[in-house]
Amino acid sequence: VQHYQVTLGPLTPVDLFVAAMSDRAFIQPTILFAERHARHQPTYMFDFAWASPVQNGALGAGHTVELPFAFHRLWTPSTPYQLGASPPILLADQMHAAWASFIRAGVPRAPGLPDWPRYDDQTRATMVFDTPAHLQTDPARERRRLWADLLK
Repeated sequence: VQHYQVTLGPLTPVDLFVAAMSDRAFIQPTILFAERHARHQPTYMFDFAWASPVQNGALGAGHTVELPFAFHRLWTPSTPYQLGASPPILLADQMHAAWASFIRAGVPRAPGLPDWPRYDDQTRATMVFDTPAHLQTDPARERRRLWADLLK
């Protein structure tokens, strides 16, 4: 509990539970998979961090919120219920272009995105899709280390 409050700031009990379980169920397994995959194949890591404004931000950057951006489908009938009335088009342009580039050439690139280096267990380069999109090295490092120790 204290670890999360130090790294994320004051949290309600529900927010603390969601943060810890998200790390345990999604983030840590993804990191472990990326580490192993990167030993044998080019690997690229991303974090979708744009928080949906729907329900006063309650959805945040929750599971599947990134899909309309990755597939550049911002104007479907369900979009306002998931992304709000004005989702950031530039973010969809960049994310979709990076996906298409990866499919075509094996390297994710897009106009306006910084160079996206391969993921490895030293730098842990991660493209953060937000407004603006940016590159981070080893995001959430302290939480990653906590879970690595807990799961030994």
